[in-house]
Amino acid sequence: MARMTNGETNGVTDRILNPWDTLKNPPAAYRSVPLWSWNDLLEKKELERQIEEMHRAGIGGFFMHARGGLQTPYMGEEWMEAIRTLIEKSRELGMSAWFYDENGWPSGFADGKVPAKGLDYQQKRLVCEQAPFQDVPAERIIGWYAAGAEGGADYRLLPPGEEARADLRICYDVNPYYTDTLSSMAVKEFINTTYERYWKQFGEEYGGELSGVFTDEPQFGRGGLPWSFELEGMFTRRHGGSVKEVLPALFLDTVGASRARYAYWETVTFMFTQAYAKQIGDWCAGRGWSATGHVVDEQELMHQVTSVGDPMAFYEHLQIPGCDWLGRFVGSDAMVPKQVSSVARQLGKKRAITESFGCSGWNVSFADLKRIGEWQFVHGINLMCQHLQGYSLRGLRKRDYPPSLFYQQPWWSDYKGFNDYFARLSLLLSEGTGQAEVLLLHPVRTAWMLQRGGDYSAVIPYHEAFAQLTRWLCQSLTEHDYGSEGIIAGHGRVSGGSFIVGEAAYRVVIVPPSVTVDRRTAELLREFSAQGGTLIVFEPYPVLVDGQEDAEFARFMQAAALPEWSCEALCRAVSAGAGPFLRIYGENGEPVAADTLNVRTLELAGSILHYVVNSGTEFYPLLNIQLTRQGIVSLVDLETGAIHPVEQEPLERNLMERELLEKGQLERDLMEREPLEQELMELEQVQVEQKQMGQQLQPQGVRLQLPLHPGQSYMLKVDPIPASAPFAGDSKAVAFEGPGEDSENQDAVTVRPADIREHADIRAAAAVKLGHTGEERSVREQSDHQERLQIVLAADWEVVHADLNSLTLDNARLRVDGGEWSEPQPVIFIQEQLLAYGRTVTAELEFAFAVSFDTARQREMYLVIERPEELEIELNGARVETAGSGWWRDISFRTVDISGLAAAGRNTLVLRMEFRGSQEISERLARARAFEAEGNKLTIDQELESIYLLGDFGVQSGSEFTDGERRAVFTEGPFQLMEPARHVQTGDLTRQGFPFFSGSLRLRQTLAFDAAQALGAQWFFQAPPDAIVTKLFINGVEVHSFLWEPYHADISSFLHSGSNVIELELTGSCRNLLGPHHHIKGEVYKVGPDSYKDKPGWTDKDLDKDTHVYQTRYAFVKFGLAAPPLIYVEQA
Repeated sequence: MARMTNGETNGVTDRILNPWDTLKNPPAAYRSVPLWSWNDLLEKKELERQIEEMHRAGIGGFFMHARGGLQTPYMGEEWMEAIRTLIEKSRELGMSAWFYDENGWPSGFADGKVPAKGLDYQQKRLVCEQAPFQDVPAERIIGWYAAGAEGGADYRLLPPGEEARADLRICYDVNPYYTDTLSSMAVKEFINTTYERYWKQFGEEYGGELSGVFTDEPQFGRGGLPWSFELEGMFTRRHGGSVKEVLPALFLDTVGASRARYAYWETVTFMFTQAYAKQIGDWCAGRGWSATGHVVDEQELMHQVTSVGDPMAFYEHLQIPGCDWLGRFVGSDAMVPKQVSSVARQLGKKRAITESFGCSGWNVSFADLKRIGEWQFVHGINLMCQHLQGYSLRGLRKRDYPPSLFYQQPWWSDYKGFNDYFARLSLLLSEGTGQAEVLLLHPVRTAWMLQRGGDYSAVIPYHEAFAQLTRWLCQSLTEHDYGSEGIIAGHGRVSGGSFIVGEAAYRVVIVPPSVTVDRRTAELLREFSAQGGTLIVFEPYPVLVDGQEDAEFARFMQAAALPEWSCEALCRAVSAGAGPFLRIYGENGEPVAADTLNVRTLELAGSILHYVVNSGTEFYPLLNIQLTRQGIVSLVDLETGAIHPVEQEPLERNLMERELLEKGQLERDLMEREPLEQELMELEQVQVEQKQMGQQLQPQGVRLQLPLHPGQSYMLKVDPIPASAPFAGDSKAVAFEGPGEDSENQDAVTVRPADIREHADIRAAAAVKLGHTGEERSVREQSDHQERLQIVLAADWEVVHADLNSLTLDNARLRVDGGEWSEPQPVIFIQEQLLAYGRTVTAELEFAFAVSFDTARQREMYLVIERPEELEIELNGARVETAGSGWWRDISFRTVDISGLAAAGRNTLVLRMEFRGSQEISERLARARAFEAEGNKLTIDQELESIYLLGDFGVQSGSEFTDGERRAVFTEGPFQLMEPARHVQTGDLTRQGFPFFSGSLRLRQTLAFDAAQALGAQWFFQAPPDAIVTKLFINGVEVHSFLWEPYHADISSFLHSGSNVIELELTGSCRNLLGPHHHIKGEVYKVGPDSYKDKPGWTDKDLDKDTHVYQTRYAFVKFGLAAPPLIYVEQA
């Protein structure tokens, strides 16, 4: 890995001296570290080529992740040699190499070696049965129980010999494929088989350079109640008595159930965090490595209980705690990233990582990636781990929770812009110190109380209330952390009226609707209240302590409880102890509140940073951003690392008065308004005294005016005003100079409200004028002695370059052992049919395609196929040679030249192979169906896949196209090859010969322009292009590469008088090539292997289990220009 500088050690960096010095080109420690899926036969040269690709793309490191499809024996000699190769290469390139601790996931079973050691090491779950009982092995019975005097409200553990009197039985079942993660012994074996082996192989030689280990989704129950042979002893040590006596209370509402459940889940959570997280964290720390990763089921209280107990307690023991965010959307609340970032801040962990973008699908754009990433970063994450980069896309690998954000993508050469952006963001957020002063207690212990066997329905209202509180706080821009009671018990104290958790101090503590709290929490809340801290309690308030009734604590909670459940009541109560560091108002002064408009405030090297993020789809033409602290404000450009001065307006008495009065109006109570009026009078008296002493009035804050586009963010840098700088005595706009210590990063152009207003006007006007006639036209607008000329570009474009076009062939006829041909069917369903034979068979697949172009003209044309060396290929009855084939898109997509071999009309391609089925493969598939760990490491030697035609042609559907949701486009087909398009129209190109296209094309038109009359010219897209990357060229010079909002650029210096050549280069994705093409939803925002099949998988849990997912029609996504671009010209 990169040898660390400025105090960096093993991926966890100490504070660097001046982060602004490295902002333009952040070091590798702040750059993204993707999961690199090692999923095929690993070859040294290819591994080295791929790591060089990563380095060129601005990636800082990689997790070496064994995954389904791997053909190099895991942890074998060749595996270790591959790792050695990559360690050496990462050292050469200054990148960081990280281990991943499992073959597939969830981590903990060591590719099956741990559970193979026997029952003591295997995962176990409790089973509760009422009479009559089923036969189970006697050794799996934990206890027999008889109903007490109160019937089902009480059960008594029967002594041996009285089993015949039992009304209830508790036993356990066994999962032989996963580990007992409550067992210190079992987890120690996992460490010995994986971690110690890596250390033995590489520790002495490379230990100081390797970064650490990623552990992925460890768990203990996942919907069931865990059991371990070590649980009885631990329960007795921590709570007294026998755990066997209380087991019925875990499933039934018995007498004393609350206390029993609390004791059980507290013990289970403690065992899991100690056995797994702490053992691994301590092992890594002892060798100078960092343990990182995340648990499973982080999103909801209902699932946290049976999977991990308390995720925040687990994160305490990781050097770099992390979370997982799957799908192409942001959350409705910030629970997942905040759980991680709160622990990181409180316990002084500099980094918090996210594994992101898995399942987001092949068409996820840079704009999507940025929006999803920044939504997490504004809530406390500061290190990016992309899911994932596939070594290979052969076979099932292309459907392995796509996309692969790697060299296979047409946009790969533009990926560095994304990685540079997040590296700069990571640098600032990692080096900065959070400022949140509000603590929201995490109510997972209440969920413990309400979990009743596998039924979590009683937990749902408490989860929803907790999520609502965090939404309200985010909407009001009140920055806050979560408090895990497990962490509070070990790191909490009260001092000087502050509730302190580790390194973080809070002036406000919020108790959400709850049933119970920990005893230590109860003690600290009383002390905090006694010292004058702001304590906010919502009903229903907790009346239990450690799961037991506590009347004194209940009275204390009752006295502090708020009677009103509303955002206004919450904000009013919070403001008594802390308030937002900035406020945002609309253009007309109305408060702006949205789930997707968030802020994070940090202190960094003497500056205050306000990170403002719009992770939603709404466009705000002009926002008034009011900072509560006075200072010199600059805009940090995360795309370049430059820092721009920005015009600002001091906020004085008049604006502060308005805000205070608004605050009073919320209270709607004159008695409560009197203190506000008194505050105004005191402020006024201070100003009078300042005037009498000849002092200038001190501004109370700063106001900025900025637009905010969908998915856009601002990093505002606020520096202290030098003692010599004058204050504005009146409310006039003042343009401060930029911070002097970083003059090299200063841009000469100051961001001014007048410029912003103009851009906002243009964007708003463009939004109204989306209708177009297909012809270049101009509209003249008069404003302030200047005339604005609007030019709408013509609809007709010349195609001056296009990558080779493609057609996916995903239906074929099947013949086995020379028998009858089947009807055409989806290729994806054929493999299961052949595996069902359980033996080797001769299989033939016949694909058909139609050609309507002139075949006499020589043109490039290839068959793209996987493992052609294992096939006999015939095209129209003639054998096709496969020797010397290259590759396209992926190293496994081999290109076979068929130029000149296709005929006009119908063509048939026959693939013939020996398909090797066996009983061993059938058993492997059965294990994969039994438990996810086996499925996630599944490797099948031979796989049947769609094939592709690649060449200089267009593709035409024989049926109409219709539009769907999420930019989807539907057509029934069939498809035929035609002459390639040389001209296209503004709009969707999938309808114009490019339905399966996966590449880049360049469009051109000319524009007459009179530069002599122009004061300036601005380029605007009326709507975001349907492309991943759009590059604008004028007269052969690249003007701008558009990856995300805002979609406009200053083109004044690129135009000249006369004819100008305008070119747009549009780059797509692999979506229309690789699908899913047949999903019932069309375009899917959470994609997994089952998204390509006929029955819903977990990524489609919103569909009924009997839904037929696979539809015969094809679904694409739009590609092209959504509307004609505009040019606005200012004329004198």
